[in-house]
Amino acid sequence: TIEVGEDIVIIPYDILIETDNYKEPVSQLMCGSVRAVAREMRLGAESRVGPYAVYLNGEKDASIPSTWSKPAQDLLLQVLTTDKGELLPPERPVNYVREWAQRCRGDINDEIAVQALVMVVARADDAIMIPAYDNINHRNGNWTNANTFANDEEEWHKTVAEKTIAAGEQLYISYNINSATRTT
Repeated sequence: TIEVGEDIVIIPYDILIETDNYKEPVSQLMCGSVRAVAREMRLGAESRVGPYAVYLNGEKDASIPSTWSKPAQDLLLQVLTTDKGELLPPERPVNYVREWAQRCRGDINDEIAVQALVMVVARADDAIMIPAYDNINHRNGNWTNANTFANDEEEWHKTVAEKTIAAGEQLYISYNINSATRTT
């Protein structure tokens, strides 16, 4: 059992993978973050975040709708389109790879870069990839049982239990509500 207020994981800043372009506006598609993650993935075990880079390289089944087959993308768009012809959120659910190739000058034939794109879109917290954090699933409402905090002064990012979490219970954080609250 993990009790309310108990730290679940504390990650020091020096093992985060951060964007190589902090001038870029924060969005779900961060060109600098994709480049940085791809660079660490190419280095693998030799990376400064070796074990994490090896883990990311092993996540070949990770996907986003942009990497699905054309029939699967068409089906998703059909499901998301209302009777009035309006597309329900998320915006542009199948365009990330194409948008990345255009905006970031990405190579859609570079498997590592595309996999890095998938990781950033699906798992990054703004412009950074955080080991362990990216394995905690997202769910809002009463399901959320943990929250994340960043402390720039002490240089750590941590996840803390917001409810008592039973052994074997799934951890859930919100990727968009109270995510990565900053403390000093």
